[in-house]
Amino acid sequence: MIYTLTANPAIDYHMDLTAGGFIPGAINRSEKEEMFPGGKGLNVSVILARLGAKSTAWAFAAGKTGKLLEALAAEKGCRCDFIWLPEGETRINVKLDCAQETAVNGRGPLPGPAQEEELWRRVKALGPGDTLVLSGNLHSGAGDLYAKICGICAERQVRTIVDTEGDALRGTFRAHPFLIKPNEEELLSLFGYSEGSPALLRELMSRCRGEGARNVLLTRGGEGALLLAQDGRFYEARLLRRRAAVSTVGAGDSTIAGFLAGLARGDDLADALRLACAAGCATAYTKWLADKEEIEAAARDIAVN
Repeated sequence: MIYTLTANPAIDYHMDLTAGGFIPGAINRSEKEEMFPGGKGLNVSVILARLGAKSTAWAFAAGKTGKLLEALAAEKGCRCDFIWLPEGETRINVKLDCAQETAVNGRGPLPGPAQEEELWRRVKALGPGDTLVLSGNLHSGAGDLYAKICGICAERQVRTIVDTEGDALRGTFRAHPFLIKPNEEELLSLFGYSEGSPALLRELMSRCRGEGARNVLLTRGGEGALLLAQDGRFYEARLLRRRAAVSTVGAGDSTIAGFLAGLARGDDLADALRLACAAGCATAYTKWLADKEEIEAAARDIAVN
């Protein structure tokens, strides 16, 4: 079974201001409002469901907004098994869709000792054949959470997928995560670079593998994606036809889901990478997360070497 963890989920409340624009200090009226379940792990679970792969979404949730989040995620095909906080409210992120995209993201409640203990209980109940996706940034003060979880999973032969940045990412390497998925900026920053050539990117991916990551999947936006497999081989996914991006939110999460869905149905690494890149691209071409038909269409424009 695939499990996803969203440490600080949200309801993403979109307000369409494209017609009149956003004027600070004035009363602005939206043309349309939409609500989506927010959080990187939840995004992964939604795309997995759309590609026919089962998963269970874990998240820390609270209050009335937490119940609404659960309902929204279930509507999108997620099997939710949230860890409930006794106080507070799951955060709401307000997204103003206008010429200069503006957002106000909530802080969200902190889990207490009882909720953290429940998380540990769940992690320790996993075993061989299970996969746990750890994605997104953590609350301040929880910096080594992913490293601790990866350590437990390594002991229990659980595959871990890590999508975060900085010390939280590097701290997991000693537990040999099955896959890490940085983007270019995150990979360069991890080793103190601000920019770099394709050759440097490959070198840094190799350094990640040398420090313990078993597979490294690098997303490169319009340039496609690179995979360094645990056998040392590189795979490159290239876009044969590019389209203008509508929003890159959720594209990386979709990439992870596509890769896992490909492996779950028995694809080899090249085909799993094609599906991963297609899922990421298709989501970038849409306002929210892509559906199966959009992903399949995007896959026809991707070549893998």
